[in-house]
Amino acid sequence: MAKKKSKPAQQQQQLSPEKYIRLKARNLSIDKCFVSTDWQEVGLAEVLVSRRHTGGNYTFGIYLVDTLCLGLKDSIFKFNITPADFDSILEDLMVENHTEISYDEAHNIIYGAISYAEDLGIQADKSFDLTQYILEEDTDDIPLIEYEYGRDGSPYLVVESNLEASKYLPALEKSTNGNFRLMIADEEEDDFSDLFPDFKEYPETPYTYDPPMYPSELNLFHQELQILLGSHNDFLLSTEDIKQILSLPRESLIADLQQMVLYMIGQNNGDVALIHALFFLGELRAEEALDTVLEVMRQDSEFMDINFGDSTDDVLGLTLYYVGRNKLPELLAFVKEPGLYMYFKFVVFIAMNLISDEPGRREDVLEWYRELMQFFKENATDLSIYSAGLGGLMIAEMLDICPEELLPEIEDFFEVCDVDEMSCGTLEVVKEDILAKEKPLRERKLIDIYERNQKYYSSWCKRLE
Repeated sequence: MAKKKSKPAQQQQQLSPEKYIRLKARNLSIDKCFVSTDWQEVGLAEVLVSRRHTGGNYTFGIYLVDTLCLGLKDSIFKFNITPADFDSILEDLMVENHTEISYDEAHNIIYGAISYAEDLGIQADKSFDLTQYILEEDTDDIPLIEYEYGRDGSPYLVVESNLEASKYLPALEKSTNGNFRLMIADEEEDDFSDLFPDFKEYPETPYTYDPPMYPSELNLFHQELQILLGSHNDFLLSTEDIKQILSLPRESLIADLQQMVLYMIGQNNGDVALIHALFFLGELRAEEALDTVLEVMRQDSEFMDINFGDSTDDVLGLTLYYVGRNKLPELLAFVKEPGLYMYFKFVVFIAMNLISDEPGRREDVLEWYRELMQFFKENATDLSIYSAGLGGLMIAEMLDICPEELLPEIEDFFEVCDVDEMSCGTLEVVKEDILAKEKPLRERKLIDIYERNQKYYSSWCKRLE
């Protein structure tokens, strides 16, 4: 009898944090809940919901909720942390700008926004596939509390750029017939129909990539890399940890990092180990790992949402530059591959622009774009290779290097290919931008792993401070 009783206990100890949350979190008692104090005024709510383990530790989720349009934008969790650590988090991150609320209030804020966004054709962030289990199931057992969503009776899309807006506009146009408002950061709001009177919805390339078998377990030569796994760290690596890892033998370290990346692709669970491994491959200038980085970029849109979200450009763009700066043919071949997600291909354009900043490399990059535009023109009607969205993203990123030398090719490109002008503007606008006397400020810069690590950590923390 004693042995039979010990088996469930042993099995429970082997559960990963993710599995525990899925299977057992709802059995824990609900504890404190908080929401950002000004959420109803600004339309963005940071909601914390905590549960207490029988031993006194805490597991909690933090949910970033856009009540104006997008619903659940992001969520993270902390698993089985001590009461002292939990109190420290509340003191450091929550007290000044957050108000304690009941669980019923927290539940209704989150699920009400999700429901509102779903009616608009916008789904909750993929991180919610896991963090929903920290919440109670959304049933009639939870008292209904009605909150206002949207702004003045209409959806109100607030985004940072035209590129971000383009992800949501087709769904909003379809669900509201243009009856919503849009504000792009640092620009004045206006009616969608006024801002984009010639809006056209283009089909996207169907995702058809057939992935290989990825490693099902990690067999690391350097056990020091275990610290990269999400269950061992809180997004931020210490300077000492980074130095220790970088001091390991280069060849075996790169092999371990590549194995970790491929393993995390197969897991597809948002573990921060994938981010850290990519940072280290970039810092090591591991050109031999280019194929591994490109394998990350062969994944689908769901993978991007789960593992990178809004950090895709910052994480992958710089790493791809570091490992691919001397391999332009391989980067070109990747963009030509059929059936891939266009926003991962967009990352290649970011890397190419960084390459163009190197002394003597501009002509190489211009020739690269010249060849790619010719390839797209030859395949303009093959949706597996080219889409108007991809063309718009390419032109938009090219504007950063002001490619006046390519104006004839760009004009011909617009003539032959459909181009989503929501991303880059009309041909006239593109030409004006290229020929403008005041050149755009380049926002992207080369930074080392220490700054990248801090920047990534800060991107998570800034919304909670």
